Amino acid sequence: MIKVAPSILSADYVNLQPDIEMVDKAGAEVLHIDIMDGNFVPALSYGPGWVKAIRPITKMVLDVHMMVQNPERYVEDFAKAGADIIGVHVEATPHIHRALQMIQNAGVTPEVVINPGTPVSAIEPVLDMVGQVLVMTVNPGFGGQKFLHSTVAKIAELDAIKKAKGYDFDIEVDGGVNSWIGVDRGTLRLIDLNIQPVAAIGDFDSLAAPELQRVRRNVKDIRQAQVEKDFTDTQMAVSVAFNDYGAERVDIYGATGGRLDHFLANLFLVLEPRFKRYAGQIRLIDRQNTVSFYLPGRHTIQKEADKKYLAFVPLTPIDHLSLLDEKYQLHNEPIPYPISFASNEFVGETGTFQFDTGLLGVIQSRDTYEARHE
Repeated sequence: MIKVAPSILSADYVNLQPDIEMVDKAGAEVLHIDIMDGNFVPALSYGPGWVKAIRPITKMVLDVHMMVQNPERYVEDFAKAGADIIGVHVEATPHIHRALQMIQNAGVTPEVVINPGTPVSAIEPVLDMVGQVLVMTVNPGFGGQKFLHSTVAKIAELDAIKKAKGYDFDIEVDGGVNSWIGVDRGTLRLIDLNIQPVAAIGDFDSLAAPELQRVRRNVKDIRQAQVEKDFTDTQMAVSVAFNDYGAERVDIYGATGGRLDHFLANLFLVLEPRFKRYAGQIRLIDRQNTVSFYLPGRHTIQKEADKKYLAFVPLTPIDHLSLLDEKYQLHNEPIPYPISFASNEFVGETGTFQFDTGLLGVIQSRDTYEARHE
């Protein structure tokens, strides 16, 4: 079941009670309260007194997210103030087990929080003692950040561990969460990961009747197509994202695995005239790769922190391709046919390239976990 937890950081502090009552009446079940100490994160926010003041005016679950160094110092105070859930960062204390045990002993649901740069393995030893795991999908302490797509793999990893070991913790995400559109069975995957799709699109031929009913219970905007049609579910979803939802960028997950014919259909999507103008706004993303697309011009790209390799893939004939500051360079090369210039690398934190005609795919990638730890 998916729940949305409004944050009081978005409230009008002068009119806090009316704002809380508004989201309460709208059906919110959880109120997210960010506690910042000016140390673990630069910003400062509320103390236990705020939680104590909020408790009498709502029956919502009060989810206290402590972005606080050595949070053990304040667990008892927030528990007494009326917190229902207390979340502590694994990065904020050398004694995460003790901190979670203190929360548990106070009669409050313990939550462990993980930052974008921290691997799931750092919290795996304590997953059996928590009721919730909060995955930070931006770096904590700053508003207005963009969703970090690399964190989706962590959500999936946590879900796999939960199922394999029979744990019953909830998974919560925090920061920069954008609109998601579920495509066919991918809709069910989003629901399983506690991600609320704004729309579900496809013929849904891969879903059994009870699964489709579950989708209908969770998603308001459902666009169901016939099984036999002249377009793919992904094409339909991308069109809806840009034309109906006004997307500035579309990141497509799950488009690179499975059948090769499906992968190629997704890769070549940007070559279609109706999508080509959006090429620079579309990415294909999986656990190891980010595929971006570029139209003619000069471009500078930022290295993704978890990626090592860089590939340049002309999808059409290209004139005057130059790789200007990568490990392996090219200078005004004519490329007459599609090819992959694979296993290149960044020299610094950025890479610059340019070309005059055609359409270029750029892939940032990394080896599998197993290969990186051989």
